[in-house]
Amino acid sequence: MGSNGKSFVFEKPILLKSGTNTITLLSATVGLKNYDAFYDMVPTGIDGGPIYLIGDENVTTDLSSIYGLIRRMTWYKTSFKTPAGIDLVVLDMQGMGKGQAWVNEKNIGRFWPSLIAGNDSCSATCDYRGAYNPSKCVRNCGNPSQRWYHVPRSFLSSNTNTLILFEEIGGNPQQVSVQTITIGSICGNANEGSTLELSCQGGHVISEIQFASYGNPEGKCGSFKQGSWDVTNSALFVEKACIGMESCSIDVFAKSFGLGDATNLSARLAVQALCAHN
Repeated sequence: MGSNGKSFVFEKPILLKSGTNTITLLSATVGLKNYDAFYDMVPTGIDGGPIYLIGDENVTTDLSSIYGLIRRMTWYKTSFKTPAGIDLVVLDMQGMGKGQAWVNEKNIGRFWPSLIAGNDSCSATCDYRGAYNPSKCVRNCGNPSQRWYHVPRSFLSSNTNTLILFEEIGGNPQQVSVQTITIGSICGNANEGSTLELSCQGGHVISEIQFASYGNPEGKCGSFKQGSWDVTNSALFVEKACIGMESCSIDVFAKSFGLGDATNLSARLAVQALCAHN
């Protein structure tokens, strides 16, 4: 293998089962050297080989020439019609491995849906109180870290669009699809002294305040509920600031809710709103 202009031999004990075994070697490079003489000759990754499978009795099998050993990076190109309407447009990259996408020569970003989150970290409850650790409030266990990728409508033409995918480790492009998403509910919460911002996408406006509480509300988006204390006019204040708007911002201060100076209050504002066509 090549690394930083040097070569080394990598050996790893493995356990094989009876029958067919799949051996996968992945070599990835983040960035390449692009200066100095002969920079294009600097080896990286699996540098030539050979690749051997050595048995218990020093029986050696050369795997280098086995068909299918090298999974080549692949370019895919297709076209699609612009979805009707004003809803958000996304690429569903399910089935792909790892790579990068372009729509009409605009970079959508890197995709890696083959990276699956573990199954053992999620819980039915979520509580951020206390010291933080990465396992708190983990969601989407057993699923890709990201599957849908936003395509701004400003990237799209009025008729036909070109989609290009660069796949690094192998995938099934027949599972890729162009979809639209309608965002119904939006949520936000902000502590005393900060600003809460809400925004609908795709030309939608805030049509209804489903929940609003200034005090110590509990729960999370979709399941907010009032805590032990609450200002009764919270919803009216938020409705006045946000109804009919594509986006709104609310300064979270006790005075705004008629409480006077409340710098010692550990209050916050939680809001859930509904977006709809204007």
